[in-house]
Parts: sequence; structure tokens; C-alpha cells
Amino acid sequence: MRTLVIDAAALARNLDRLRRAASARIIGVVKGNGYGLGLTDYARFLTEHGMDMLAVSTAEEAAALRQAGIAAEVLMLSSTAVPRDVAVLLDCGAILTVGSCAAAETVSAVAVEKGVTARVHVKLDTGMGRFGFLPQDVTEAAALLKSLPSMRVEGVFTHFANAADEALTRRQYQQFQEGAALLERAGIETGLRHVCASSAFLRYPEMQLDAVRLGSALLGRLSVPDPLGLEKIGWLETQVMELKDLPSGWKVGYAGAYRTKRPTRLALLPAGYTSGVGVTEESNALRLRDRVYRLLRTGRALLRSNGLTGLVNGRRCPVRGVVGATQLALDVTDVPCAVGDTVRLEVRPKYVDSAVPREYR
Repeated sequence: MRTLVIDAAALARNLDRLRRAASARIIGVVKGNGYGLGLTDYARFLTEHGMDMLAVSTAEEAAALRQAGIAAEVLMLSSTAVPRDVAVLLDCGAILTVGSCAAAETVSAVAVEKGVTARVHVKLDTGMGRFGFLPQDVTEAAALLKSLPSMRVEGVFTHFANAADEALTRRQYQQFQEGAALLERAGIETGLRHVCASSAFLRYPEMQLDAVRLGSALLGRLSVPDPLGLEKIGWLETQVMELKDLPSGWKVGYAGAYRTKRPTRLALLPAGYTSGVGVTEESNALRLRDRVYRLLRTGRALLRSNGLTGLVNGRRCPVRGVVGATQLALDVTDVPCAVGDTVRLEVRPKYVDSAVPREYR
């Protein structure tokens, strides 16, 4: 068995630290299966701890929250011109994002058909290159938004491409301010203004505006320095399936990446990279140094040791061989260990298979 364990007290402490640092409303981002903590369980935890607005990235996530009885406001972060998605979001009472003329026209048309007024946030593309109105299109967008029926603008936002790049982030922030001002001059109340996700929230407190969107910060797993002392949330818990005794010189795992240097006892575990073991942010690294580090670590894994460990009866034991999809081996030669013993593995929750049960303790 495998279980992703969430320390509820540590998560609550992270939320408290973030609240003390925030001068704006906190929107709890629960996209991607709640960053791996389980969409509905995580959303329920946040609302029970006073969070009144959540953010998702798909219509399915919004529907799942409502089906689970989550009553908090739900913001759909992605702009969509798909009528079926818009209908689902309106039925959920979600706040939609409009980032294109096509999306605005679709939202208005579906809202008219349903006899409701769609609540929307306008997204401005200030450099991310995905959803949002381009700077040169904001004036045209404002005219369209004013002309469409059954739609009420309640917010405006953007998304920073790389909060670690200060010059880029400040350019994007300035571009956002100019775009929001254009909307206001066109007679559109911009409402809730928000630009900061977790990394920008920590690096640029002056950019908090009316709200901040926090996801990875709540888990204490950040790509920028952490001045708040946030705790890392989530670990994988599993049990020893079998014990395996190997002679010296025996190869372990795919490609024979590890060769035993002495008679060795291995604990075989039902966990691998589909459970998040060994999967890190470097696989999608933004910075050159992170990409280089990933290549070096991959080479080390193939030649000697992958550097991964598991905690068995209070002691760190190294992983031997390449981590498989669903299995791995720990070297427990020097550790008292029996079949059925509990093993703790460090993982990033968002990379853990959604089929793995989540348990809040």
C-alpha cells in the first residue's frame, strides 16, 4: 500500500504564516488535484480554515468542488471559448476568466441562454503568452466587454512568466497597471486586481494589490528563497514488500545502474516514479543551472547512486538502482528491517499518482 501523508497541523501553520505576511485577500489555488493534496480534501481543509475563495484551472475541477459541497467562491483561472465548459462553470456559480474576444462572446451567449449574469475576471497577457488580452488589444476588448449582455466584470489579473527574473516581472507589472487603467478609462470597473502567485508574493510584497493567488507556498515548496520558514508538506508512506539478499557484485535495477559492493540486503517497495519518487522540478527547470544540475544528477544515477533515500525505522537508507515506475529497492543491510515495516519517502505531492490515497493527519 502507498499513502500520501499530509501533516494537517504543519499545513495550518503555513497558512497562518502566509496570512501574517499578506496585505491582501488570499485566493487558495487548488488546481492540479490540489497541488497533489487531493482536490476536494484540500479545498475543504482551506475553507474550514477560513479561506473564502478558491481557484481552479478546469471546469471539471469547479464541478467536483460543488459536488463535494464546497460553497466558497471559485475562480476559473483559464479563459475558455468552449460553450460546454462555460455552461458547466455557470451552473457551478463559478467566476469565469475572459482572456479573448471569443471567450467573452461565448460566455455572454451561454449566460443569455441560461438567463443568468456571468461573473468574470478579465485576464491580461503581459508576457506569459498564453491566456489573456494582448496590450494592443485591451482597448478593443474593453469596448466589446461593455457591449455584451449578461456579463459583469469583477476583477482583472495577469500571470508572471518568471518571478525570479526581477526585470521581466517589473515590466509585466507595469504593463498590467497600464492595461487595468485602460479598462477603467473605458468605464469598466476592474474590481479585484491580482498579479502575484506564490513566488511573486514572497519576492514583491508591493505587488500584492487586492488579492494574491497562493498554491505552492502553502505546501512550502518554492522556486525562490523562503523568508517565512514555511514547512514542506507531504510525504509518501509505504511498506516493505519483500527482503532480498544479494551477493557482492550483483547488479540492481534497469541497465544494471548499481552494482553491490558487498553482500547486500534490499527492501523492495511498491513505489516508484509514478508515486512521485525522484521526480523533481528540475525536469521542467527554467534556469540553465537547474538544467545542468538535472543532467549531472541523472548521470550520477546511472553511474553510481541516485542520491535518494528512504526512512526505515528512523534511519536513512539509500535507494539502489534506477527508480522504476512502480518499484524501487532500498539498501537496508545495516538497518533492522522486516516485511511490512513502514517506509517514508520524500516526494513532491503534485507528482504523486492521483490513485494514491491522501491522508490528513
